[in-house]
Parts: sequence; structure tokens; C-alpha cells
Amino acid sequence: MMFRVIFMLGFLCSMVFASDFHVDLSSQTLTLGQVCRVIVKSPEPLTSYKLMFLGRSFKLVLVEKGEDMYRYESYVAASRSKASGEYMVKVDLRAKGMKRFYQQYKITLDHVNRLKKGRVALTKKAKKISKNKKAYRKEGRVIEKGFSAFTYKKRFTGPFLKPSVGRISSRFAKERLYNNGRVSSHAGVDISNKIGTPVISPENGVVVMGQRLTVHGNTIMLDHGMGVISIFCHLHTMSVREGDVVAKGDMIGTIGRTGVVSGAHLHWGLSVQNVRVDPLHWLSKESLLF
Repeated sequence: MMFRVIFMLGFLCSMVFASDFHVDLSSQTLTLGQVCRVIVKSPEPLTSYKLMFLGRSFKLVLVEKGEDMYRYESYVAASRSKASGEYMVKVDLRAKGMKRFYQQYKITLDHVNRLKKGRVALTKKAKKISKNKKAYRKEGRVIEKGFSAFTYKKRFTGPFLKPSVGRISSRFAKERLYNNGRVSSHAGVDISNKIGTPVISPENGVVVMGQRLTVHGNTIMLDHGMGVISIFCHLHTMSVREGDVVAKGDMIGTIGRTGVVSGAHLHWGLSVQNVRVDPLHWLSKESLLF
């Protein structure tokens, strides 16, 4: 009888330890370009973890440390090319003195593209540049390196600012047919306005790239922390350089028409741990990302 009592006490204790982990998801239904914020709370620091979604590993960042609570956060996202359906976020947590936690959470992707296809009429100069396949490959590697940057620090503090004034002329994931025969799905949003219109940093960040590129034009990339990276293309002027620390609202350049363009505009893209997402979702508190 004593053995049975001791066994039951041990079992109950292990169940309490397991329940001491708390996992919250900001949303379990995502439309094109939306992001899910994952919050993990633990009374002890994590010794190891795995956060998986669609076969991709996402990193957790310790954002708050209290006397009896460690708070970690991450953002998970799906490629805009992923088909609609139900998929699982897998969370595997370990901490000293605690029973392993493993749980799967269903995420429903509503990736029906309701945007009308668009046509882009490039200038003669832009059409000529667009034939430079070597430049596309070289710039692709440079931009991929920037999007792969990751710092274990949350630099942003709340909803992002729209980086420039102007009309949203092309939205995220919009399919576009160019007059050079190329078809592409838009990896960001375009803000149209006249050359010289100021462009500001939408949030605190560090400049991880600032270069004059052939295809993408004058381009700046900002690291906002936690794998959240902004990119600004086709600029007329650039006011910052690699390594500069910028605050939310600081001017970083001006709208231009450099690179492969049809007119003056700013291309603003956002990436979460190397997955392109819709930056417009980061402009509101209602997104539950902050």
C-alpha cells in the first residue's frame, strides 16, 4: 500500500512539472503572409527545445526573466507558395528538474489568393537590366544572406510604422506578369510616390546591408531582432550604412526608381526567420504580434 501511495505521489508531481510549461499561440488560422506568435513560459530556463513548423526549425528568444518565470517568444510563418490546409506546429521543451513537454498545435492556412493578377510595364532601361541573369543570381545571394541574419534580441517594441507615405500599388503575394515575359509572386508591398519622398525605419533596428544593386536598385536591409528583417528596394538615396543603429522613425533614405522598375516606388519586404511575410500585418496591434 505504501509503495502504491509513493508511486501515485510521484506520478502527480511529474504531471505538475509537465503542466508548468505554458504555450500560447496568437492565432491558429493564417491567411497569406500572416504570422503566428508563439509564447513559451517556464519556471526554469530551457535546456533544449525544438519548435517546428512545415519541416522548418524556428528559434525561440528569451525576452523576459523573472524570479520564477522565463518567457520565450518566436514567430512562425508559412511560405506564400504553401497550399491551404491544416498543418501542425510541434513544440518540444526540456528544462532541468522538469518532465519533457511535447505538444502539437493545429494551424490552418487559408492561402487562397484573392488578389487580381497584375501587369507590370517595365521601362526600356529596366527591361534591359532584367535580362542580366548574373546580376539576379549575385543579388539573390546577397539578399538571402541579409534575410538569414538572426540576433537573440527583440529590438522592436510594438506595431511597425509604414515606412513612407503613398499609395499601396502592389500587395503581398500578388501575381504579376511583366512585359519581359517574367511572372512572379510579390514578396512584399509597393508604396508609390514621387522620387525623393522620405523613407523611415518602421522600427528599431541595425543596418545589415546597404548596397547599390543592379536589379533591386539601391537597397537597405534592417535587422529588427528575433529573425525579423526589413528590406527597402529601388531607393533614390540612402542615408545609412551597414552597422548603423537606427531608431523607429529615423530617416534611412528616399523613394526612387532604381533597378528593375516601372516607376518611382518603394518596395518594402519583411521576413521572419527567412520566410517572407506581409509587412502590412505588422502595422496594427490587432495582429496580436506584440
